[in-house]
Parts: sequence; structure tokens; C-alpha cells
Amino acid sequence: MHPAFDVLQPWIAALGNPLALPDLAQLNAWRTGGQPRFASPTTDSLAYELKIARDNEVPTRADNWHDAFNALCWLAWPRTKRAINQAHCAILAQGGEAELRRRSPARDVLTLLDEAGAVVLCSCPDLFAALRAGDWKKLFVDDRDALREHARVLVLGHALLDHVREGQLNTTAKCLLFTVDAEQIGRSAGELLALADGLACERLAQVHDLGRGRQYPPLPLMGWPGWHPDNQDHRFYLDHPEIFRARNPEALAQTR
Repeated sequence: MHPAFDVLQPWIAALGNPLALPDLAQLNAWRTGGQPRFASPTTDSLAYELKIARDNEVPTRADNWHDAFNALCWLAWPRTKRAINQAHCAILAQGGEAELRRRSPARDVLTLLDEAGAVVLCSCPDLFAALRAGDWKKLFVDDRDALREHARVLVLGHALLDHVREGQLNTTAKCLLFTVDAEQIGRSAGELLALADGLACERLAQVHDLGRGRQYPPLPLMGWPGWHPDNQDHRFYLDHPEIFRARNPEALAQTR
């Protein structure tokens, strides 16, 4: 199973290899505590985010991998997904009809991270400099051993997971970066996910500090050590310049 799916253990393991699409009954059977129900979309005119908050129910299309991964992410990232929903609702309450007609930059960030976000935990902050700069040779080749030892990436975005399932080489995440202790990096996958869920929840709850999408650095996931069978050879990065390309100077200036 691809490492991107580590955040979905043990649910993903139950789907077999190759993956079998879970139905609504299966997804709901995996719910615990106050997690929302997953139900077929209705003709309700209420905005998607407001419906989730009002009914504690996530509209989920049957026979649709994108929506299935969204449901699985609600199971895996309960605090973060709830924080994203609550932040959407807070901004909508403040912005009213104008916000419904046109999403503000803050809601763009929430949507971007919900669809294509990843959390990177690292006990060696120097590695973040190369990631922010898009210096892929330094990050993935020169600092490869340090990256393996000191950093972990956990996929939050459900669209990303669907892209990995489809085998898309250019799957790229927008990152939330957190410095943690070396001891924390060595924790089990479940413990790392709980840590990442708490950190991301706290960050995204700060509605007035979300900024804009360009502030969150991109990460081509198939470049991460072990995430593509060919990336053990440094030529892999040279062979795909359209993916591992230099970042726009304007975007670099806006990166957190």
C-alpha cells in the first residue's frame, strides 16, 4: 500500500489491495463518538459547509472515490476536519451573502488544504528552508538521509489521496509545516497522526491568520523518499522538470 495511505489505517487495510470502494453503510459503521454521518446528497439549498454543521452529516456520493476519501479523512482527521468546517461557518456568518457568492482568500485556503493539504512534521527545521524554497535537489537528493530520519509527511487532502490511487506522478500537496521534537518523529503512525491532527486543528482554527494559498509551500509527493519506486535514482528528479521545477519568485516571497 502506498505510504500516502498510512493516515487511513486501519480503514484502508479493510478495503483490500487493490482498493475496493466502500459504501455508505461501511463508512458509517466506522464512525465513532460525535463524528458526522455520511449520507447521499440531497436537494437542500443550504451551503455544503453549513449543512455539515447543522446536521452533523457530510453529503457523500455513492460510487465516488473523491467523496469516499473525504469521508475517510473525517475518520482519520476528526479535529482538523471539524476545525475546517467551523472556520468556513464562522467566515460565512461574518460575510453573509457576499461570502456565499464569492469565497474570500481565507476560505480559499481552507478549501485548498481540505482538498490538497499535507502536514509535514520535522525535528530538523533546516530542512524546511529547502522545502519552502522549492530546492528539490537539496531536499530530496543532498539531504535525503536527513529527510528520512527527521521528517514525516501526512496527507490531509482527500483529493490528493484520490490522485495517489490513480497513480498521478504530479500529485502535489500544499503544506502545513510544524517543528517537533526528535522523540516525536519516532512515534508510531497512529501517534503521529494524532499529533498532526491536533497541530493542524489549532492552526486552522485561527481564522484571521489563514492568509492566502501561496503562503503554503507546495510539495511534489512522489519526490518524497520511498513514495515512488524510481526516486531512489537522483535522475528521477531531472527527468521530470515539469514537476520538480523552480518556484515563482513572487510565490516564494509570500511563503510562510
